[in-house]
Order: sequence, then structure tokens, then C-alpha cells
Amino acid sequence: MNEFQHQQPRPAGTAPQQQAPLPASVRGAVDLGAATAPPAAGQGAGQDAAPGGYRREVTAAEVQELAQLSAQVPVVFALWARFSEQSVAFTDTLAELVDRHRGRILLASVDAEAAPEIAQMFQAQSVPTVVALLGGRPVPLFNTTVPAEQAAQYLDELLALAEQNGITGTVEPVRADDEPAPLPPLHQEAVDALEAGDLEGPRPPTAGPSPRTPGTGRRSSPWPRCTCSSA
Repeated sequence: MNEFQHQQPRPAGTAPQQQAPLPASVRGAVDLGAATAPPAAGQGAGQDAAPGGYRREVTAAEVQELAQLSAQVPVVFALWARFSEQSVAFTDTLAELVDRHRGRILLASVDAEAAPEIAQMFQAQSVPTVVALLGGRPVPLFNTTVPAEQAAQYLDELLALAEQNGITGTVEPVRADDEPAPLPPLHQEAVDALEAGDLEGPRPPTAGPSPRTPGTGRRSSPWPRCTCSSA
């Protein structure tokens, strides 16, 4: 892999009020080398974001995995904090822009207060801070909010830089962990019946009249019979 020829400059001329300083407990500097292990082939995106999108909510424990994944696709880390509504909104905007590239970029969304180790790795002093990883190497993008058009241009330039270095893969959309799995048909039928107020639940399927129990003249039930005895 070729060495990267330049680092993306941070945009100038933006309003200072767009920045929100991070608390002192979050700021710091940590060597990123521990998170940039040699890239491994076959790594896929995690399953921690909205269905069908390319935004993944990440923790410090996942940084090394994402650094390895950055050998296949650019991984853009967007650091935000709940105390800064602008950083939250800007990260949402980035997610929409990243989704347009259909898996050619993965957005790693980071709550800087919940994961201060990541803020320290990228020496983030304010939110939003946006840094990409290409082949495990950091490429600074923004340290403030910028218009969506400018952010889209920076992502295009990031992809061009990735292609120059042979990083041309894609990832699958990520899914939310809490996305419910579909119920089996009979279970879903029972749930639907209960929601409709049918307390008896679904009726057992029959192809025709049930057979008569020999010697009784009564039709046998397709449901299992339970015999209970009192102590």
C-alpha cells in the first residue's frame, strides 16, 4: 500500500460558536498505534446502527476492528456529545451523506463523553470532530460543523484518496441490535389474535371434520390432551 500523500486540511473560516469544547476529563492524547493493527481481510461492518444505513455506534473496544476494516473502506469517525445539539445534528447530516455512497464509506459515530478514549486517540478538543481512517492511518477532516455541500465534497475527496491507495471495497448496511426477529407464523398468529382481543387465540388448522373418537361418538380434538391429577 502506498503512503498517503497528504492529510486533509481542516476547513477554515467557520464560525467559532459552532464548536463545543470537550470537558477536561475527555481531552488528552493517546497513541493511536495500539488501534492500528495490520489490516485483516474479510472484516465486515458491525450490527449496531439503524437498519439499511452505514452508521455504526462504536465504543473504544471496537476501534482496532474498525482500523482493520479501514483497509477495505474509509471509516469516518464522527465525535459528538449530547451537550452539543449542533454536533448531534451534524453527525446525523454526515450519516445521510455517507448513506449516499452505498457502503463505500462507513460512519463510526462516537459519543465522546461515553467513549473518552476515542476522543483522546484523535486528540479531539471539541465536538464535532471528524477524522477518517484509511488503512489504519488517521486523516483529519473537520473540527467544527460545515455546510452539507462542503462535507459532501470532503467525502468525495476522501474516496478519491482511498482509491489512490487501493482502498476500494464496500461494506453491508448495519442493523440495530434491538431489531426484533420475525416471529414464527403460529406465534405471530397468536400475537395478532391477542392484539385483536381474541382471548381464545388462533384455532387449530384442520383439513375437514375431525375424526370421531371410537366408542364415544364425539369428535377428537386436534389439540394435545392434558391429564391432571390432584395430590
